[in-house]
Amino acid sequence: MGTRVYTLCNYCNDEHIYIIGLVGEIFIIDQFLKIWKTKQKNFFQRENFDNDFVSFIKENKVFDGVSESEIQTQLDVVYKFVNGFFNPREKELLTKNILLSHQVEITPVVNSDLEESKREVANIPILKLEFLNEKPYIREYSKNVLYLQYNETLKAFICPRSLQFNAVVIRNEEA
Repeated sequence: MGTRVYTLCNYCNDEHIYIIGLVGEIFIIDQFLKIWKTKQKNFFQRENFDNDFVSFIKENKVFDGVSESEIQTQLDVVYKFVNGFFNPREKELLTKNILLSHQVEITPVVNSDLEESKREVANIPILKLEFLNEKPYIREYSKNVLYLQYNETLKAFICPRSLQFNAVVIRNEEA
């Protein structure tokens, strides 16, 4: 699963939160891609989605005792979320190729084009898809997006303001 890391920066004296891994809604995307890999169906078509995902929801113990109308409401929410998550290029790749593997997780970044005082940690999804007879696809962001790395020796992340390893880890929690 994922981790929420709290830091205190020695440079700007602010606390920052870095989220890493498979968390929250990204777990839904991971499950969606696992089912896609297994079934190799176009789940952007609503009928395919409903037929296969209703069993996934019903198998999840969280939904024990939940009415059919509530399950349908959850299907609607998940379907809209999944369709909004993937860009047109990713949808095309998924529907026209055989998915072999995937990786999806959250990673911390910063927009380096902003003034130092306005830069904040943004936690964005990283997506990698591997297909049969295709080059791996990796979701790309603009060139001004800098990945905020962690230094094990210093026990610190790159601060979004100083862009140095000044954000010292205070505590971690499961996200």
